[in-house]
Amino acid sequence: MENKLEMNSDGINLYLTFSVRGNKKGLIVLGLLLIIVVFSFLYMAVHEAKEISTSNGLLMMLVLLIFMWFPVKYFLWNLYGVEHLIINTATISYSHDYGWFKTNLETIEFNALSVDLDEIRLDGKKYLGQLYFFDFDEKTKLPEMIHSTTAFLTMDQILEVQLGIASLFETSFNEERGFIPFSLN
Repeated sequence: MENKLEMNSDGINLYLTFSVRGNKKGLIVLGLLLIIVVFSFLYMAVHEAKEISTSNGLLMMLVLLIFMWFPVKYFLWNLYGVEHLIINTATISYSHDYGWFKTNLETIEFNALSVDLDEIRLDGKKYLGQLYFFDFDEKTKLPEMIHSTTAFLTMDQILEVQLGIASLFETSFNEERGFIPFSLN
């Protein structure tokens, strides 16, 4: 699994793009299973067409589409998947690109942001994990997970993202208080 990270910042927003690339053997197996299921349903539909009324045929096709939606979506995600994430000091916005279709940009407001990671698995010699974003409730100060990345990242990539987020909040903190960062050089 080779997931790629692109990170850019304009000083106000941090733009993250995670490109997902699934295991080739797994994609081949999933693709073959999808083909087998589709042809099985088509075979049943053709051979049973004499006994099925039009409304039942439409119902059968609807069931096929619903049944196939999640495996096809999973297949496309592992083949073409890209997650877009935009973070600033007030919101997190995200969308997913499946290659053939894209989801709408969704925005989540937060009070106080915290980022955590979860080491999911070992891939060769590298640990892979997901980023989790938490908001802290104003009254109770309890954390609530508001978003998690769908792409697995290496620990180096996660550290790079955490440093990028920290620099956004540091810049915002300095601007709010009129601090001018300087160097002794």
